[in-house]
Amino acid sequence: MELYKETCNKITGLNKEVMEEAQKRLDYLLKPQGSLGKLEEIAKQLSGITGKINNDVTKRVIVAMCADNGIYEEGVASYPQEISTLVAETMCSGLSGVAVLAHHAGAKMHVVDLGLKGTVKNSGIIRKKIRAEGTLNFAKGPAMTKDDAIKAIEIGIEETNKLIDEGY
Repeated sequence: MELYKETCNKITGLNKEVMEEAQKRLDYLLKPQGSLGKLEEIAKQLSGITGKINNDVTKRVIVAMCADNGIYEEGVASYPQEISTLVAETMCSGLSGVAVLAHHAGAKMHVVDLGLKGTVKNSGIIRKKIRAEGTLNFAKGPAMTKDDAIKAIEIGIEETNKLIDEGY
């Protein structure tokens, strides 16, 4: 719970001053103002997050946190739970839709098993299983305990911090 609290306390709003400077930089470029549309908004927001106008985004990663959902037993899912394990395996091997997009974007896939019902046979998956069968059926009670939810968030923080330390 400490990592969760520590991380929450570090979260601040966007740096509006840097965002204004980033907008000035964007407006100064040889192009019609605002002509890059959403891309300009993303660049400005990234500057607000990092506190820097020029950000290096050459080392990219897509993080996929995988688990099964207990509500499956209510018959609301389109596919059996075994498909979740198969999807995680295809993400690790580069054969899923998101993995193909990652490849084209020059991004690494970082796949984490938080609670898949099965076992992913690909050695590329990060095994951080909280519950062997995923979440519980929320039609019958809470899907997760508060401790399990905090643990899942902290695993996300740990994995993200590790990737940041590696330059992503």
